[in-house]
Amino acid sequence: MLPSGYAAVACMPGSRCARARRQHFIRKGNHILLARVLAGVVGIPLLVVVLFAGDGLLFAAVACSVGLIGVQEMYRGVAGHTPARPVGWVGWLGVAMAFAAARCWAVGAPTWWVTPAFTGLLMVALVSQLSPSRRAPVRDLGPTVLGAVYVGALLPYLVLLRGTDSPAAAGIFHWHSAGARAVLFAFVVAWAGDTAAYFVGRGLGKHKLCPTLSPGKTVEGLVGGMVAAAAAGELTGPWLLRLVASYPVSSGLALHGLLLGVAAGLLGPAGDLCKSAMKRELGIKDFGGLIPGHGGVLDRFDSVMFVSPAVFYYCAYVLGTR
Repeated sequence: MLPSGYAAVACMPGSRCARARRQHFIRKGNHILLARVLAGVVGIPLLVVVLFAGDGLLFAAVACSVGLIGVQEMYRGVAGHTPARPVGWVGWLGVAMAFAAARCWAVGAPTWWVTPAFTGLLMVALVSQLSPSRRAPVRDLGPTVLGAVYVGALLPYLVLLRGTDSPAAAGIFHWHSAGARAVLFAFVVAWAGDTAAYFVGRGLGKHKLCPTLSPGKTVEGLVGGMVAAAAAGELTGPWLLRLVASYPVSSGLALHGLLLGVAAGLLGPAGDLCKSAMKRELGIKDFGGLIPGHGGVLDRFDSVMFVSPAVFYYCAYVLGTR
């Protein structure tokens, strides 16, 4: 084995070692890209089917399952890399209750139970820490609540957005569902920004955006992602937001889609960086490996979790859904 000084010289730019390392990273990047493409080929049609099926109950159930997996990913990361031991059942129940509340709101069912239920859950969680085997409420309940709030307060907005619906039509699939189209719009602008940021940053990125949190992200990638998200919003807005608006004019929806796309181009990277900050503290690369090429559920839905609340409130108060 060469001493460290000789190894440094051997891997100088232009050397055989440097070329081999560069080729290794290129091959690794190509493998990740292929895995992402395959995941998209399978996942996107599945998302569309689940999204437009029925009155949204199936989508709510699938979204809740995704949320439960996501909070478990976070708890596993915390427990594996810190002394904290998150109280899993508290987080799972909290996330499930959040999705149940969102579904009740979406279909007009009573929601009076939401505040008492969450208050009771918090009290029971605190009392559970009185056990002699626990006695670390700050250490354990801190990440427990963070995981439950991070997932349970953001991801259910997809269910709320699905509830901004037009009257259900006959048939198994409701292709004219206003809520389903609005959710699809949120995914389109969020993932268009993600995809463009990845390719622009990989091909043209030179200026690091936030190297301490995510060394791979660049300013060029951020700009490319914003442009792509804005373009995707402008192109798809007249179709995907047409049934959401309270007025029958679709010409102005291109502008609304553009504005939402710009917002998605900023909120998506913000969600990604927030997730990266948590992973950096835990010392992990991904929260999981469920989705090939992407990592875990939190790694794939981080941008959508930040974009969907903006789309929901824009539809509710600007387009006049509510």
